[in-house]
Amino acid sequence: MKVCKKCNMTLSEILENGVVGCANCYIEFREDLIKIIEKMQKNTKNFGKKPKIYQNYSIIDEQLDLLKRRLNLAIKEKRFEDAARFDDDIKRLEGGEDDE
Repeated sequence: MKVCKKCNMTLSEILENGVVGCANCYIEFREDLIKIIEKMQKNTKNFGKKPKIYQNYSIIDEQLDLLKRRLNLAIKEKRFEDAARFDDDIKRLEGGEDDE
């Protein structure tokens, strides 16, 4: 039986309580949670109404947000080669130069 390495929560406890123990649970139980959510909903992504601030939010903005989160995590985990690659990808999407 899988157990979250951070909070020691099991999948059965999550299903019983209806809540995850910590953010790491989403990583530990990702595949299981996706299957459960897919059974409950038509899709695993939320396509609800966007706040006015995000009305013009594009797929590029979404990719930039994801890359920036990955960059920050890579820096935090001292994975500097990955961080450099993410930084180059961000610059490319923003239209900046990546070769200096």
